[in-house]
Amino acid sequence: MRTLRIPLVAGLAIWSLTAAASDAFIAPGVRLAVIDTPHLHALVPAEAAEALKPRIARADVIYAAMARDAGYLPRRLTLLVTDDVDSHNGFSTVTPLPIINVQLAPALQPSSLFTGHDEFERTLVHELAHHISNDRDPNGFRRTLSNIFGRILPNDPLSLAVAYLSTPAHQTMPSFWHEGCAQWAETEYATGPVWAGRGRDSLTHMVWRLDAAAGAIPPPGDWRLSYYEWPFGSRSYLYGVAYTRYLAGAVDRASIWQLVERQQHRWPFAFNGGPDPLLGKDHLTLISEARSALLGEQQRALATLKTQPITDAKRLTPVNATVAAPAWLPDGRLFAAYNSPYGDPEFVTVDAAGSKRSAGYDAWMMGPARSLGDGTLVFSDAALTTDPWNRSRVSIVTPHGYRVRLDHERLLQPDVRRTASPATRISVSPPNYQCAAIQLQSDGTHDLVLCQAVITDRWWGFGDQTDLPLTRLPAQGRPWSPAFRPMSDELVWVETDAAGSRLVMAAIEEAAGNDLIGGAAAAPTLGARVVLVSTTGRILQPTWSADGKHLYFCADHSGVANAYRLDPTKPGELTAITNTIGGVLACVPSPDGKELAIVDHDRQGQFLARIPNDPAAWPGSAPKIPLAWPAPVGKYAGADAAAVKPRFSLPAEAGDAAALTVEPYRGLAEIRPLFWTPTTYAVPEGGFGVIGMMADPIFSHVLIGSAGVGLDAASPVGLASYAYGGWPLDVGAVAWQAERAYDEQIVASDGNLYDYVESRRSAEVRLGHGLTGMRRRFQLYVAAGLAEYNAVDRAEEDYAGLATFNLTPFTDTERYAEATLAYSDATLFPTSYTLEDGTSFAVNYRHSGFGVDMDQDRVIGLGTYVLSFWPRFGQQLVFGGALGWTEGDDFLQNQFSVGGTYGLNQLPRGYGTTQALGQYLVGGSVAYRTPVWRPFSGLSTTPFVDRQTILELFYDAAKVSSDELDGNGDWFRSVGANLHMNWMIWELRVNPGIGIAYQLDGEEEVRGLFGLDFIW
Repeated sequence: MRTLRIPLVAGLAIWSLTAAASDAFIAPGVRLAVIDTPHLHALVPAEAAEALKPRIARADVIYAAMARDAGYLPRRLTLLVTDDVDSHNGFSTVTPLPIINVQLAPALQPSSLFTGHDEFERTLVHELAHHISNDRDPNGFRRTLSNIFGRILPNDPLSLAVAYLSTPAHQTMPSFWHEGCAQWAETEYATGPVWAGRGRDSLTHMVWRLDAAAGAIPPPGDWRLSYYEWPFGSRSYLYGVAYTRYLAGAVDRASIWQLVERQQHRWPFAFNGGPDPLLGKDHLTLISEARSALLGEQQRALATLKTQPITDAKRLTPVNATVAAPAWLPDGRLFAAYNSPYGDPEFVTVDAAGSKRSAGYDAWMMGPARSLGDGTLVFSDAALTTDPWNRSRVSIVTPHGYRVRLDHERLLQPDVRRTASPATRISVSPPNYQCAAIQLQSDGTHDLVLCQAVITDRWWGFGDQTDLPLTRLPAQGRPWSPAFRPMSDELVWVETDAAGSRLVMAAIEEAAGNDLIGGAAAAPTLGARVVLVSTTGRILQPTWSADGKHLYFCADHSGVANAYRLDPTKPGELTAITNTIGGVLACVPSPDGKELAIVDHDRQGQFLARIPNDPAAWPGSAPKIPLAWPAPVGKYAGADAAAVKPRFSLPAEAGDAAALTVEPYRGLAEIRPLFWTPTTYAVPEGGFGVIGMMADPIFSHVLIGSAGVGLDAASPVGLASYAYGGWPLDVGAVAWQAERAYDEQIVASDGNLYDYVESRRSAEVRLGHGLTGMRRRFQLYVAAGLAEYNAVDRAEEDYAGLATFNLTPFTDTERYAEATLAYSDATLFPTSYTLEDGTSFAVNYRHSGFGVDMDQDRVIGLGTYVLSFWPRFGQQLVFGGALGWTEGDDFLQNQFSVGGTYGLNQLPRGYGTTQALGQYLVGGSVAYRTPVWRPFSGLSTTPFVDRQTILELFYDAAKVSSDELDGNGDWFRSVGANLHMNWMIWELRVNPGIGIAYQLDGEEEVRGLFGLDFIW
């Protein structure tokens, strides 16, 4: 049941080992530069290298300080700084090599990653905590194996066993411990009082508070990344930091770094007893104490909040979903970005009763939408949201449904206003629309910009101008969320810096006589700045009332995100609209001013709600609760949270940026051996042996080598491959020798059937898209190669001396060219055990000839469509198909087979030996999948998770013919059932499957099925 044995995929599988690493790093074609420091080998975008030198110098200071605190001897670490996506995140890995990736784009205000000041530094601290924890090999058995084999990316159960024995123990600890330690570090090492890591973030405390209100703080078995409902796997972060926060506040005999060091001496996956030598208690005992203390703390916070009436907001959107700030439509519906647990983000409309419909637009990074009174919409999206490297764009949708995208990229949080009447056409100045937005820059900064758009408002769009120049507006700190004031030339926006957030307003002053269509024009400028309000913490989504008299926004300076109203003639005087138990992230007044659309939270996630815009029902002020760090227990019980000093801090020095130099990145010169391991898949066709890997730090150059013996006749097998994915077009070369057996294809004079076993020597070069991974949805490549076929003498001995009668095998040299197209939009949601809810197909065309003895053409097509028709309950229909066609010379090797080891796509299942051969193939499958057990349960504090067991009922059919598709051959069919267990061990998914298949044709036997699939 492993796809590595399928002929079509066999060639592709040679590259599969590189995909796990190469997919995660940089977009093809990105140019990098190198900045070396005493402790870091920093790879940064070449165009921004000089601007990034101060950040790299500071990063070296941070790394050295954290390593010193942790008792870790730092070795040169690769720090990859990227700017090829428009969202913020960070990654750390020490397998197969140590590397940290920090993305430069900022996090937006509704995100728990948002700092308002410098996400780069906080994310760096977080990822360095992972690195320092996981890159420690204590003396002993595991260190010895790691020194021998390296750090292994497994490709089969045997290499997985070696990886288990050799990996540093801390890598295998529960996800909540990993993330708890990293968030402890980002909070403990925070350099300012406002933006102080997720341990003191209002959105983190919000989840604890909501769970406490329901008496449902989850057990440790649910503190894991695989949790399948809201907050979508974040429990490992939220309760991991709750635990380390408790330890920091209650335990005075050891620091978190000392506990990390103790975990290094545990056997892999053995977590619980780690703190015993230091604290005299195991983790389970400490977690029980931490949960009790957290419940008490949050109940006190709830009591404080309930001193004011709680805002009653009716949920309008489904549970366990996320939703962004909405816009009002003229008919009273709401338009907003929405993301369910079972699909990709999209824009939807929601009416007052909660009826939700797709609006037909993909959402980009769950950004906010805004609208004008006439129904004009503006939002951020992308031309191809299926491409993770695609930049964000701004779409304007006119009242008649005509949509146009601005040509400028990397624009977020847009607002729009009309600057001429709807009848205006291209010959009239000024343009139809003016858009204000945030534009991301390549050095990790971003600007407040104005852009113009002339839109004809005709469906064919001739004459639109969307590439008019951008104007950068001056701002202080970091600008966010611009909003035009109706019936005015004023613009309001948010600014953040180390001290917090402020709302700023200024008039847009156009130069006299501007004609942006006819030629050059003077850029608009801003008038005098007016600071309307300053707070500590977030300010989110400022939105004007339709008459421009009041400004609505959200802020979390009280410890809870609530909605507020401000009269701009009275700066600093805030009126609280809500007093919520959760957190309100957006508040948008309706055009008629009678209602407010809000984004609030309950224990089942974010939701849209509509509340009356009635000041008489507002609390007026919001109660304030503390966001204490560490937890107010132990020696900190009763202490003023603001007076508590962290045990660790970062040095103030910025590092010597002037001493750093910038060099071009030359990946070929940085290739290093990474690991080798025993394996049962030395080549895609299978073989006992060893496999090894070399690569540069970002896996743009990947070399794989292997050697072993075949599974059938123990003839030598091996592989050597090279792939380069640093250009928009990937290139590669591969040479391999494999052993392949054709089941019972030798008909001998003694009346018995014998296997035909051959060795193949092949060499191939490839050029295309997606050779080093399928991250970009599709794969398209061309290849040319040579292949030599020879019978294996050891196998021929079985029928030596007997007369044989069989289809002639090819035993010569083949020259060929081929093209492959593959596509998949399937996703890995938690409703099944494998990729689901989408289409996957692959088509391969191969021509053999070019003056040698094999002259033929061969086409193979495979496809699967998975329909999740009731995803919440895991109900799926699976449709599969296979087509094949060959013309030309007729040899054993170019025949399609039904059944046997190489039956295409294992159709039909249950036929263990070859039933028929032919030059044409047609086959299909239909299956129904349903979960029969869905515990989604972790095993206490371990990283082991039993997610679900899926029953699959199937009907398969296939036939081969010698004259045409669906021609003169016989159909072979089977029915059966599979049980697929879906387990998770930290981030490794293991899917063992057992089942039976009944042959409806042939010998009509019942056959057992077994598979072991895993995703690393």
